[in-house]
Amino acid sequence: MDGRTWVDPGLRGHMTNVWKFASSGLVLLAILGVAGPAGAQTVPLSTSTATQIVAGTTYEFDDATFSFSCTSACGGLALLGIANDNGSEIEIEGDPPASAIFSGAARGAQDGNTLGITVGQIAGSNGISSVTNIVNGSLAVSTDTSDKSLVSSTLSSFGNPLTNVSPTSATSNLSTPSTTVNFTNSLSSFSFDDQLLDSTGSGTAGDTLTLTNVALLFEPVPEPASVALFATGLIGLTAARRRFFRRAQG
Repeated sequence: MDGRTWVDPGLRGHMTNVWKFASSGLVLLAILGVAGPAGAQTVPLSTSTATQIVAGTTYEFDDATFSFSCTSACGGLALLGIANDNGSEIEIEGDPPASAIFSGAARGAQDGNTLGITVGQIAGSNGISSVTNIVNGSLAVSTDTSDKSLVSSTLSSFGNPLTNVSPTSATSNLSTPSTTVNFTNSLSSFSFDDQLLDSTGSGTAGDTLTLTNVALLFEPVPEPASVALFATGLIGLTAARRRFFRRAQG
């Protein structure tokens, strides 16, 4: 004997298989431990299927990310990505998807719900320069135009790191369905509030007001090349105009 311990070859093979199985399990757990939380942090939005809004979850669409907090139940709202060549557009609608946020002469479940919306930019984008609030809905008594202001969406509380915010608060309703807030934005994330208000309790008797959805269009800062091209075009038009007037005078 040379002092080495003899191990049955069959037992050695069995122990090797056990070690391989255990190692594979540890690797799988490590992968799940890394991929699990990361996958739960960001949910890509679809342009065909609405997703229920969950407070604290981050949603990604085009060149921006979005997260929400709600004073009322976020579970009553769903989110959809909208194809738009001018920027990242998301649509807030009722849940179940494709249903109205609220409808009826009585105050709805989302009355006075303020959504805190935090917007971030995807790496490589130039930032966002404005957000347009677009309200879609209806009223039963179409001749009673005064009731159009009773269903509204108000954007407010735009603050740091945004600068040159104008206007600082903007309300969209059925008579003014679209308003835009412009600002100078860095690449940092920014937040604002969107208050969904249903004041149909003070509306005309028999009039049913419906807020179908609210769309938010986030327009990106133009690319430097596009700005330069636009400036070059203006210079060229100015020069051509001057030449035209000189010839006309000559």
